[in-house]
Amino acid sequence: MLYVKQADYSTKYTVTITQGSNTYVREITTMASTQDTNALVQQAEQSVQTDRLALSLAHNNTPDSMYTANTTGGSTIPNMTFTPYGSVIHIQSTNNTDFTIEVDDSRGNNHIFAFKDKVADFKKLPPNGADGYVIAVVGDNSKGQDDYYVKLEKDDTGGQVWVECIAPDVHTSLDNATLPHQLLSNANGTFTLQTTTFKERLVGDDTTNFFPSFVDYKINDIFFHRNRLGLLSDENIILSEAGEFTAFNFFKRTTLTILDTDPIDVAVSNNKVSILKHAVPFNESLLLFSDLTQFKMTAENFLSPDTVAVDVSAQFEADLTAKPTSAGRYVFFGVDNGSFAGVREYFVDRNTETDDAVEITSHVPEYLTGTITKMESS
Repeated sequence: MLYVKQADYSTKYTVTITQGSNTYVREITTMASTQDTNALVQQAEQSVQTDRLALSLAHNNTPDSMYTANTTGGSTIPNMTFTPYGSVIHIQSTNNTDFTIEVDDSRGNNHIFAFKDKVADFKKLPPNGADGYVIAVVGDNSKGQDDYYVKLEKDDTGGQVWVECIAPDVHTSLDNATLPHQLLSNANGTFTLQTTTFKERLVGDDTTNFFPSFVDYKINDIFFHRNRLGLLSDENIILSEAGEFTAFNFFKRTTLTILDTDPIDVAVSNNKVSILKHAVPFNESLLLFSDLTQFKMTAENFLSPDTVAVDVSAQFEADLTAKPTSAGRYVFFGVDNGSFAGVREYFVDRNTETDDAVEITSHVPEYLTGTITKMESS
């Protein structure tokens, strides 16, 4: 987009477009403010109209010599279109040939701007232009923002406004057919097994708003925790956006800031490979089980991406064929004793404030034959 933000008398404006090995330059100098006749004064005033100047700078138009003091470079560029939107010209290649554009003016380069692919300052973007135009705004370190994308759209008043959007040419959707399904209760006492609705990615790109880590991995457990849908996959715990149940959302709503309700996707930290198998609510936290280690996910007050913490709470070998089950202040899980099975009782020692898991079947080590496949508490 070529944007003539301001025009002044006796000022030179230059547009340089390079397409392949060809370079096209157009320079226009506006008229002086002092003229000999009233007619020339009126022409000088019209020469500093930004929309008229933008049209003269478009390479597929003939510069209006009546309203310019000097013009050079009148070549039309092949395979390119220049569409006017007032003081803005939308420039497009019609044969997919890339091009570069440079602009400058003799007033400190504060009058004319060109935007292609990305911009450093959102406030410099024009107020109007081609509907649907997308551009990346590179992050400002002083604001602590990542790069983000904006699109020019029509608003309710018929004008135009820049809104945050998704990057071009990136995947936006999860495959609902390969994600957890839901069992819907019908009014006649029957049930329907159907796919679950998961929201699409609407803003950002693969860096600023990445896909959840369960993509391309097996989901090992499904649960609800603190108003969020939770999934365990590989070494990660993934929680959906808080309070969203009609269509679960695993993407950020904005990349400009971190919201308390944003999805959470964190990996456990340990010196062993710890594939998470099960999650059990426990003592106002969430207990996570791998084959050799137990982790505890906690958060102060409100669970958010900024407050979540996952730490090792205990290291006991577990047989996780059966999902651990909670009963009061305890969580029970199976252990493998060769040809027999045992049960450990996980609890918090109130005296030492440490987590422990006592094998409550140690006095009957050969009572349970084989492997525990299902556990229920009563």
